[in-house]
Amino acid sequence: MYDKIRKTTIQDAAKQTGVRNATVSRVLNNGEGISKNTYADFIDTLMT
Repeated sequence: MYDKIRKTTIQDAAKQTGVRNATVSRVLNNGEGISKNTYADFIDTLMT
């Protein structure tokens, strides 16, 4: 009756935003080496 909801993976987010898996991981874990522009672009793209 109900469809199973699939969790979004790092790979899904990387594909959607056009960055590598490692970049997604760094953004999600507030890691070093991510520019403010990359972070903002990633969040904007992911939220749309």
